[in-house]
Amino acid sequence: MLPEAFLGGPIAPVGPLAATSIDPVNHPKSTWSSAPHLRECVSAASSRLKPTPTLSDTEIQVLKLLEATENLLMALLAIATLFLVSFEVVTRYFFPEHLSDWGMEFTIYFTVWAIFIAGAPLVREARHVRADILLMLLPPAAQRILEIVALLIGLGFACALTWYGWEMVGNAYGLGERSESSMRFPLWIYYMALPLGATLMIFPFIKRLYLYIFCFDPETMLVTYEHIARDK
Repeated sequence: MLPEAFLGGPIAPVGPLAATSIDPVNHPKSTWSSAPHLRECVSAASSRLKPTPTLSDTEIQVLKLLEATENLLMALLAIATLFLVSFEVVTRYFFPEHLSDWGMEFTIYFTVWAIFIAGAPLVREARHVRADILLMLLPPAAQRILEIVALLIGLGFACALTWYGWEMVGNAYGLGERSESSMRFPLWIYYMALPLGATLMIFPFIKRLYLYIFCFDPETMLVTYEHIARDK
């Protein structure tokens, strides 16, 4: 998984928010109820921010369906991995003569698929691991520039993984590559986790890049109009 320094996650509060422990991008509404001066600051800043383009009902439904599908797939893969590992442990100690040669193999398949599917939600919610000690010491303008550069690097990396990943899948399919276990599992299905996960990360990168370029207020470090409207 990529460090969030290359993925452009939430940035440290500066200016009027510097003395607080509030995360300006992902803060609970209850926090603002006890900080009227911060609400006033955000309210004043709302007039300077360009609103994020609203999505149609169809687009919102598609995004919700995509998120629900991602969460469901990750949950199913995690459950399957847990079941296989438990089955392997019990079989190894109590019924070693029935131990399969494909249990650990499919555990790896399920884990890798879950990791790459999780990439898009982590980019969308800015939750990748990141080192931001240097970033927090910089002024807002410099933070914004570094975030944009990090998002561009992350977007380029995701595009490269997508391009070469689909080539790898095509080669594995054309050559008929299969696993060495008795299951003879087609490896192109396993390899497809890489380009599919990278493809799903491209749109969240583009969206966050747009927000940092066009919907950014240096005083509050907010990057979306929705955060301001929600917390008034």
